[in-house]
This record gives sequence, C-alpha cells and structure tokens, in this order.
Amino acid sequence: GMISRGRQLLSARGRRILSLFVVAQFSLAVLDTAALYLISTVFSRGSDQSSVRIETGIGTVSAIITLFTLRSVLSTFSTWQTMRTLAQEEVAIGHRNFQLFIDNPAVRLLGFDLNDFFNVVDRGPGAIVSGLLLSTYTIISEVVTGGLILLTLVFLQPVTALTATGFFVLV
Repeated sequence: GMISRGRQLLSARGRRILSLFVVAQFSLAVLDTAALYLISTVFSRGSDQSSVRIETGIGTVSAIITLFTLRSVLSTFSTWQTMRTLAQEEVAIGHRNFQLFIDNPAVRLLGFDLNDFFNVVDRGPGAIVSGLLLSTYTIISEVVTGGLILLTLVFLQPVTALTATGFFVLV
C-alpha cells in the first residue's frame, strides 16, 4: 500500500531510523510500565481498606526517579535523531524528484507551473515522510504503549483499568 511505497522512497538509513523510532517508543512504554509498577508498590491499603499508607525505601524512590530520567533522555534523543534524519530524507527525496522533474520532456511540453514544481520537490516529500510515515509509526507506537499500560493497570488495579478503558472508549 501507500505506506510500503513511502518506505521504499527512503534510504536504508531512513528505514532503519523509523524502525529504531518504534523500538525506542516501545522502550519508553516499558520504562513507563516499570515505573507505574514501582509506584504501585509504594502505596498499600490500610487494614480498614479506606486509608492508603505509603511504604517505601530510598531504593524504590531512586529506581522510580531513574526510570523517569531514563525515559526523558531516551525520548529526547530518539525524537531529535528521528526528526533530524527524516528531514535529510525529505531533502534527498526532493532532490531526486527535482532531477526527474527537470529531465522529463513532458514538463516542458505540458507547461507545468511553479506550483507543480513545489508539489514534486517540497510538499510531496514532506507529506510522505512527516505526514504519512512518521504519523503511522507514531500511531503504532502509541497503540503499543497504551496496551502495555492498560495491561499493567489490569494487573495492578482492575477497577481503575476498566474505568479508564470505558472513559477512552466513550471519548
């Protein structure tokens, strides 16, 4: 389909960075899930079930802070690297399209205008790379992240998970 044709326009490096982006997003979901689990271990129900006690040691708090810090660093680095590489891919696709556009005799015969030129060289590559491919891979990553967090909630707090699922289905 359209996504596989868009991927074919990318260089091997561009395809690799998109795959690494998904892996990084999945890793962020794992870090979030681990942090959620550790946070849940900090709180426990009191004997009367109406109160919550905080039971923690410095190790657990340090682990939670470390997980959230690692998450922030990984998120920043993966986003920066992905956007930088995909911008270079857009330029390369635009350059190839420019050469094909200029070398095509039909361009001169049919009198394509400046708008056609910008669509081929700038707008088209941007729409394919940023609009289609990056958006598609981000949506896939978000679904995986949501699924992991939902599974964690089902395991830790089933009532909260059902309530959250109901809310997001309605919204």
